[in-house]
Amino acid sequence: MVVKVEAKTVDAKYVYLDVVGYSRGRTVEAQTDITSSLNQIVKQAVGSLSVSPEDIIYIPTGDGICIGLLNISEPYDVHVELGLAILKMVHDQGNAQADPMRKFVVRVAVNENVDNLIVDVNDRRNVAGAGINLAQRILALGDGGSLLAGQGVYDRLAQREKYHKRFREHSAIVKHQVSIKVYQVVDTSVTYLNSDVPIFFRPRPEPKLTMLVAYLIGHLKHKDFILRHAPMAGSVQYSLFALMATLARDAVGFSEQTATTKFYSHLPRLGADATLDDYFRYYDRIDFWILADHMSTFSELHLKPYSGCFEWSTIFVTAEGLEKLKRDWPSIPKELELA
Repeated sequence: MVVKVEAKTVDAKYVYLDVVGYSRGRTVEAQTDITSSLNQIVKQAVGSLSVSPEDIIYIPTGDGICIGLLNISEPYDVHVELGLAILKMVHDQGNAQADPMRKFVVRVAVNENVDNLIVDVNDRRNVAGAGINLAQRILALGDGGSLLAGQGVYDRLAQREKYHKRFREHSAIVKHQVSIKVYQVVDTSVTYLNSDVPIFFRPRPEPKLTMLVAYLIGHLKHKDFILRHAPMAGSVQYSLFALMATLARDAVGFSEQTATTKFYSHLPRLGADATLDDYFRYYDRIDFWILADHMSTFSELHLKPYSGCFEWSTIFVTAEGLEKLKRDWPSIPKELELA
């Protein structure tokens, strides 16, 4: 029989940390030494606090540790101060470590919440709840030497003079497509704290258009034809897209053919005198759902990184898309005689 035990709630503050690149290029012995060093640093840092051991929970995470501070209200920023102390001690030890394989850096996340105090499978005290879960999500967004904080930490500390202008706000989408605010503790006057914007939050380089997408955009030269056939709604847009996608595939195929590898058009064989209107009528007779599935699959496989280049069901190209085509593939606008 399963005995249900009522969970006890605690005001928990978390200091979550892990070693960046823990196993990358390191021997098992080096990893073991790093774990031992980190454990010593964490215990030394926690030992400097005037708190009871009963109010501390250590949760090993393999390449790191989550420190739970339970019902500790003083000092009010105990989690941030503990995180900073650990970062400093790791930094100082790294400077004194001669073996590159045993040098390491950590990243830190702090959060707070009213969570549940539980007993785990090893009959040890543990915590469960939104606070510790979010701390783990936040940690994954940081770089070595950084300290990131959750919304609750920011709300508690931002109005304090000690933390005036020491938070940098970021936004992130985490697990289950949840949108959160993350606050980076910054202080350029100290070397042990990484105050650079974490890589996760930096603008990502714009991917270059693939040749296929470049040719699809290039067929903007058929804009008058598209406007003549495309209603503001209806299934015709799928027929038009199928035709434009086939023209783009043909353009890629013909550009890559060699003397020994001949490419044959994917357009239906309607004769040498067939016009775009003839091809459109052919595609427009295809079952709607086949065309819709084709458009959805093509977009997912090829167009997802370039959503800003298209508008209205990807039939039309934006000004941004045309400019990107000219930057990424300057030969294609010339080949297609685009204005």
